[in-house]
Amino acid sequence: MDDQTDVNTADPDARPSEGATAITEPATAVVTGAPGVAVVDAPAATDASAEGSEAVADAPADAASDAAESVAAEPVPAAPVEDAPLEAAPEAAAPAEEAEPAASAPAESPADRAAHRAEEQRRVDALWDFSSPQASVERFRAAADDDGNPPHLRAVFATQLARALGLAKEPEEAVEVLDAIEAEPGDGELRARVALERGRLATTSDRAHAVATLTYAAREAALAADLFLALDALHMLALIDAGHEEEWAEEGFAVLAASREPRVLRWGVALHNNLGWTLHDAGRAEEALARFEDASRYAERFGTAEQRHVARWAIGRCLRTLDRTEEALAIQQELHEARPDDGYVIAELHELGVSAGAPTIEA
Repeated sequence: MDDQTDVNTADPDARPSEGATAITEPATAVVTGAPGVAVVDAPAATDASAEGSEAVADAPADAASDAAESVAAEPVPAAPVEDAPLEAAPEAAAPAEEAEPAASAPAESPADRAAHRAEEQRRVDALWDFSSPQASVERFRAAADDDGNPPHLRAVFATQLARALGLAKEPEEAVEVLDAIEAEPGDGELRARVALERGRLATTSDRAHAVATLTYAAREAALAADLFLALDALHMLALIDAGHEEEWAEEGFAVLAASREPRVLRWGVALHNNLGWTLHDAGRAEEALARFEDASRYAERFGTAEQRHVARWAIGRCLRTLDRTEEALAIQQELHEARPDDGYVIAELHELGVSAGAPTIEA
């Protein structure tokens, strides 16, 4: 088995074996809250300064604001306007009849915005099949081309088409898809999604550029008060930014604390699990075990069946490192009963001195 899971191409619920650090799935402007990482060529933000002013509806207002500030860049002051000579004011004309003010659409409330984003993510989740990247490509291509979908949603589907193409080993076409997406002014969410997928694609070829682009994605998501996307970017940074994994994970935990939305809180599984592997590989197995147990608790409450299975496997693996072999064996045997063909579990049973295929005395 490969010891290092590819953070761009792997199933987000895949497991690492020995020495792995992940289960997933360039520089000058410094980002406030980033762990000492300078952004080299991250794109400059546009029309984003007003987007982070409202907290996501399901988050406590203060917590959501604090979470956004932890990853958002300091606002850039507007360029000074050159002094210009004042023209003489024209003589006042006779007052005209006041025109009726044009009716404007009511502003979307934070609660409505959160509901729309949750529904949007549900539609995205429904099209994903990480076990079959090509099937996902076909689904997202059809959804992105469907004129029956609103333009913003079609663009969101296009970002996922790019991700699926990356998983299908078609990075050049993935970049072309992202290049064709045009975000409307003020659409920080879409800018974050595009940057997120660019960063994910870059993880296998240019880690420095990936870190910069994902930092920008986290910033745009925070300014748009989109905690889900901010956590996606932060969990990627915690995977790939060597030497800063713990700091990025802590940023993620701060954002996580600002939400009550189950789909957002599911990120707790990946954040804790991946930090667990970072600590495990650094020889800090006791600390790693605590993180794996946290990941399991999140998985039980908010995760998928696969995440629950993987989280239990990680606990068992760490217990073996700690020479707590009886506990490790009990977990792996329990997992083997549930999934007899799981190669990771079978490998662990062999490491623990048990042949998974051998009959037990009860048999």
